[in-house]
Amino acid sequence: WSAPLPAFAGGKTVRVGLYQAQPTIFTDQSGKPAGVFVDILKHIAQSESWELEYVPGTWAEGLHQLKRGEIDLV
Repeated sequence: WSAPLPAFAGGKTVRVGLYQAQPTIFTDQSGKPAGVFVDILKHIAQSESWELEYVPGTWAEGLHQLKRGEIDLV
């Protein structure tokens, strides 16, 4: 992602669809988001001053929520 993402201004809460696709993204045993994608998003969020809010569901639900503007990323 080298292009700027104007929809995600600094200090913004970014809602992320959380589905179960281990090892890329999943809910760990303690109920927290985990996986490679989560690690990457944490790094981006820190550098962009984003607050991440994970919204659990299936991949299909996440795509539907994204289309309706209810979440920002899947």
